[in-house]
Amino acid sequence: MTAGLKILISSLGVVGVGGAVATPLTLWQTGYLTIEGSNSTVTTSSQESSSLASPVSSPREGNCVIVDEESVKDILTGLSKQENSYIAISCNKTGEKLNNWTGFFPSNMLVDEFTSGANISITTETLNADDVEGGLVGEANYRTTFKGYSFTEETVIGDWGDEVKTIGQKALTVVKVVKKDKECGPFYLLFNNQVSK
Repeated sequence: MTAGLKILISSLGVVGVGGAVATPLTLWQTGYLTIEGSNSTVTTSSQESSSLASPVSSPREGNCVIVDEESVKDILTGLSKQENSYIAISCNKTGEKLNNWTGFFPSNMLVDEFTSGANISITTETLNADDVEGGLVGEANYRTTFKGYSFTEETVIGDWGDEVKTIGQKALTVVKVVKKDKECGPFYLLFNNQVSK
């Protein structure tokens, strides 16, 4: 017998702690129950329920890579920033609207010092200005939520739009951070493909 709460299945449903009722099929599909042998005993476990919460990803796997190329150094110099004050991260498949980009993030927004080539995971969700309750910072067109374990706060929210900083032949989009406890300046995005409409 496994440790856990044992419940007897009836033809109408399963009665759990507190009198809640659920059908066996529903519990089985959600992973909350297993059937042992032929005696119609159902086992639920708090350990099984903890596996239902899905994190963004493990901190050392991911769809993004830390970049250290000559072109990145030129951009950092063009931004009049010290190379160690910004970290360049190239990402693919982060979200539906914002997908293929390189970000230049202040090092105080990130939890670790990263080495070139290190993989991290970042996901994004981008809303148009019309879809944001309360409006956006300045004249921004979009609000993007960046999520990942590599940020000092798992969620970073930034507003951006037409404001760019041109360095050489590259147009960097200025992203203004909102709802951030720590004081930090803007960060920048270089789009490998433009934002899909």
